[in-house]
Amino acid sequence: MLTAPDASPSASVGAVVVRSSASPLTAFTATGEALLATWFAGKDAATVRAYSRDLADFAQYVGAPNVGAALEGLLALSSGEANGVALQYRGALLASGKAPATVNRRLAALRSAVSLARLLGRITWALDVAGVEGSRYRDTRGPGADGFRALVRTLERRTDAKGRRDLAIVRLLFDMGLRREEVVSLDLAHFDRAARTLAVLGKKRRERERLTIPAPTLDTLEAWLVLRGAAPGPLFHNFDRAGKGARL
Repeated sequence: MLTAPDASPSASVGAVVVRSSASPLTAFTATGEALLATWFAGKDAATVRAYSRDLADFAQYVGAPNVGAALEGLLALSSGEANGVALQYRGALLASGKAPATVNRRLAALRSAVSLARLLGRITWALDVAGVEGSRYRDTRGPGADGFRALVRTLERRTDAKGRRDLAIVRLLFDMGLRREEVVSLDLAHFDRAARTLAVLGKKRRERERLTIPAPTLDTLEAWLVLRGAAPGPLFHNFDRAGKGARL
């Protein structure tokens, strides 16, 4: 957290150096942890978790004690050396049997962190190691309207809690066009019964937006809440033994 500068020429605040009030600029120290904090700022929790996992894998690969140290070590290399490390890392991921999508996601996380370092003037080079081409999906049309109606009919015949929960989720996904992450991040507090709205945190948004719930969707949500109860917490929880009661 930044604080007001003191009277000294520069005051150290954690990983941040705050210049005197005479300077309008704020300079960051050359540490991997400070770079991570800057990179994660403003990103949603799901993105931070995903990037953290991917960069932790890279840190393990290079034998660094943590992600910050791994990034700092990478930035200390020349352009050719850094790209060589990234190329070897890509090869190791493929040799371990990782899917192309996983390999590409981890390389993208690494490239993004290095790109920020370049933007901040830490380095003058970029990671140019490309991802790998994955197999194309044969059919990405989804179930369509008929498939959705068939699924709803199947779920409507169920009266157990899991069936009621799943029907409400399917309705939210189809009727309101919500993404998976938007649904699982909902808490009971985000549902306004009187206004018939849900406060949804959209992709790359920092604040939730109130969306009106269609009547059929509201009915299925109300039916689920009768069984869920009024306890605060996730709107939809897990029924699996390993994570029962936790957020999906």
